[in-house]
Amino acid sequence: MYKNETLDDTDLVYKERLDNLGLIALDVIESLMTDTETSIDVRLHAAFRLLEICGSDKMGDGIAKAITEGLKNNGQLLEQNAKRLIEIEAFGNVIKESKSLN
Repeated sequence: MYKNETLDDTDLVYKERLDNLGLIALDVIESLMTDTETSIDVRLHAAFRLLEICGSDKMGDGIAKAITEGLKNNGQLLEQNAKRLIEIEAFGNVIKESKSLN
């Protein structure tokens, strides 16, 4: 076996390992960004950092659009939940008032 063939094999092993690590990294980022227990600050930082890394190439544009839509949807869900909590709180106050009148 020639020296160049050994280097090519080594390069292939490193490339495969880096590809696998890249997949793991994407899984971690996805998990972080979709976990509602993760603070919004951390999720937004991860999203914006990912956008920076992706740049403006075609793949990056697709990722950026998906992230933007995901954040928009999460924002809408948070807003809906906040409104529901306000309604529940108001209903609880009505119940408290009616009990105090009795």
